[in-house]
Amino acid sequence: MKAKRIAGKPTPSPVLSQRTPLIYIFTCLVFFCFSVQANSQIRLIASLQPELVVVPGYIGMPIERAVSRMPNDRLRQGEITEVYADAPPGIVVGQFPEPEMRVDPGTPVNLEVSLGPPPQRRVEVPNVSGLNIRQARVVLRESGLQTGRITERTSDELDGGIVLEQSPQAGSVVMENAEVDLVISIRDLQVTVPDVRSMKREKAIRTLEESRLTHTLFYESSDQPENTVLSQEPPPGKRVEPGTVVYLTLAEKQIFSSWLFWGGIIVAVFLGGFSGYRLKKSRIRKSQSAAHRLEITFNPMWEPGRQNLIFHGNRLINSSLRFKYIQDSGSSNILKPEK
Repeated sequence: MKAKRIAGKPTPSPVLSQRTPLIYIFTCLVFFCFSVQANSQIRLIASLQPELVVVPGYIGMPIERAVSRMPNDRLRQGEITEVYADAPPGIVVGQFPEPEMRVDPGTPVNLEVSLGPPPQRRVEVPNVSGLNIRQARVVLRESGLQTGRITERTSDELDGGIVLEQSPQAGSVVMENAEVDLVISIRDLQVTVPDVRSMKREKAIRTLEESRLTHTLFYESSDQPENTVLSQEPPPGKRVEPGTVVYLTLAEKQIFSSWLFWGGIIVAVFLGGFSGYRLKKSRIRKSQSAAHRLEITFNPMWEPGRQNLIFHGNRLINSSLRFKYIQDSGSSNILKPEK
C-alpha cells in the first residue's frame, strides 16, 4: 500500500530525532570542562596571594633587640628617629605601623628611639606680685615655671587672692620647671585698733573712723596739753570687730589752785571749831541732867499705876509718873521731870 501524504503537516526526519541526545551530552561535557578550568584558575590565583602578618609591639624594647627581631616577624627595619622622652636613651618609644595591625610580609616598620629627658634650660623668674592668683599661674606657666606652695596672709587693704610675696624673687635665674612659692592675701573681717595715744582729740577721732571704729570720750585733769589722749581701751594692736567702741581719756585743765587750797583750809578750821563748840555744849547739858537723877528702889516690885516720888531732901515732886508692869526688882534710874 502506498502511504498518503497529508498536506500542511511535514513528516519528521528520523535522523534529527536520533541526534538530539548526543547534542545534550556534548553540551554538558563542554560546560563541565570550562567549570573545572575556572575553578583551577581561581585556586591558582588565591594560592599566589601572600599571607598577611600581624605587627608585634616593639615599644619599650631596646632598639637593637627590636631590629634583630623583625626578620623573624617577616618584617623589615624602616626609618629610625631619635626623640627626647622620659624613657632611658636607646629605648623604643614609638612605632608605625602600630601594634596589632595586619600588613604584607616585608613591610618596613618605622621606630622612634628615646634620647632621654630633654636638657634643662635656665629661665628668669617673672614678677607676679600684685597680680591675682589666676593671672600669676598663667604668667609662671608661660615662663616655663610651676606654681609651688601657696600661703595665705590676712590683709586689711587688699582684696582676697592678691599675690603679696613670691619666692624666688623676681629676676632670679632658675632651672626650667622650677616651683615658685606664693603668698596671697585674704580679706580679714576684723580690724586692728590703732595707737592714738598722745594724739589730739580731732586726729584721734579721725584715725579711729578710718579704721571703722567708734569712740567715747572721758576727761581727766592732767598737766598734759588740753584734749590730748592720755589712754585708750581696747589697747593698740588688738583685733576687734568693725564698729567697736574705743574709750578715750583726754586731758583737761587743772581746776585746783592755791586760793582754793587755802579757802578749803579756812572752811575746815571753821567747821572744826563749830563742831567742838557743839560737843562741849552737849557735854554740859549731860552733866546738868545727871544732877537731877535719883535712885528709887522697889521691893519686891511696884504696883502698876501712879507712884509718888520724893527726893532725899524731903521735897515732894508735884508731878507723878506712870510705870509699866515689869516683873523684876532692884534699882532703876529715873530722870526728874522738867518743871
